[in-house]
Amino acid sequence: MAPKTNLTSANTGSITRSLNTSGHLSRLPTVRGCMARNLYVFHPDMPIMKAVDVLLDHQISGAPVVDRKTSRLVGILSEKDCLLLVAKGQLHEEPAGVVADYMTKEVDTIPPEMDIYYAAGLFINHSYRRLPVVNEDGELVGQVSRRDILRVVRDNLKAMLDASAEDA
Repeated sequence: MAPKTNLTSANTGSITRSLNTSGHLSRLPTVRGCMARNLYVFHPDMPIMKAVDVLLDHQISGAPVVDRKTSRLVGILSEKDCLLLVAKGQLHEEPAGVVADYMTKEVDTIPPEMDIYYAAGLFINHSYRRLPVVNEDGELVGQVSRRDILRVVRDNLKAMLDASAEDA
């Protein structure tokens, strides 16, 4: 079985191709194929306690914040961001403010065309749990998590091993 050979760089945004087990060129799986598309999203003007309710009620640890008019990503609100409510001493009164007051504004993103192996490297080298996926206009098109990448890698390894077993 021939190892996969990277013929182009994921850093350039070009399509990454590899040699498959039969020696033919094939596309590497991309983020587009494994990203979540149906996301809970927040808007900057949403009351912070409504956002906290969404996180807790739906058992999610964070969600992208998008501009209501343009659908462009403007931030992320995580459980950690919401814990600032405690740090600001607002335990005995209804917390004031909106998502924009608490969200993380500088957010790393990835394009949907990125190959999943490069994305896996980002997860390995950074503490990201999830990464927003944006198109060239900065519009949110999805989100990919470490688990999404791991699932595709596992499925590809299983398929490769099954193909090897059939050839033996």
